[in-house]
Amino acid sequence: MNIIDIHERINAKNGPDAEHVRIGADGDGRPQKWFEFSVSFFIDGGEFPFEIWALDKADAERRVDAIRQNAVLVGQVLHRSPV
Repeated sequence: MNIIDIHERINAKNGPDAEHVRIGADGDGRPQKWFEFSVSFFIDGGEFPFEIWALDKADAERRVDAIRQNAVLVGQVLHRSPV
């Protein structure tokens, strides 16, 4: 039997998997790393998670605050075209 210390594996990894990181550009065209963060809310006895992209944890918190203050329903998603 093999026993794996999950905390040791996570700490050794040094960052998120590639699919949770995107490279974008700032206002001056310089590259920036964006990271995926999970957010959730609770209603009617259930938890509903969704993801946001942010530059770091502080930026993610700032974006969640903005969602709290001014989120609006845009409409129902009917279809997604492959990119």
